[in-house]
Amino acid sequence: NMFFVGNATAANWNNNNNNQAIFRDASNANKFHFIGKFGAGEFKFLEILGNWQPQWGLKAGLVANSDGGEPEPFTVSTAGYYTFEVDILAKTYSITPYSGAMTTYSSIDIAGNLNGWSGSTVLTQSSFDPHQWFIKDLVVSSNGEAKFRANGSWGLSWGSDTEFSGIGKIG
Repeated sequence: NMFFVGNATAANWNNNNNNQAIFRDASNANKFHFIGKFGAGEFKFLEILGNWQPQWGLKAGLVANSDGGEPEPFTVSTAGYYTFEVDILAKTYSITPYSGAMTTYSSIDIAGNLNGWSGSTVLTQSSFDPHQWFIKDLVVSSNGEAKFRANGSWGLSWGSDTEFSGIGKIG
């Protein structure tokens, strides 16, 4: 339930513009992480899309929320791919350059009970970061399973062995 906002992000300073989610650590609800592209500039993160409060940034160099006043933004001096980690309880964060392997796919789709496993529900690739994909207003009319797949083929697909966690596993 945390989303980026700021001119270092794809959403810019719009608080309801398909803002990129920050992933919550499965074993510690106070920790969040993200690997992806940042532009040179500033960013904060929000708890609720479309609302400016509560928001998170920095106060005196420590991670802080908007209780007691608006926090300062995090800054990125050089555009590129980074790992961002934050612990809102410990009030710590890190932004480090990412140099791991990255694959760019020509398409990503979702297939499952929602569309008869046809894979015809194609996600939109971010123009800001070609490694980020999204879908808006997906209507799911029945319970069941779903997987994501790359390039219209089952040769590379992602799913999860638990209920939706926001993180898929190659399978």
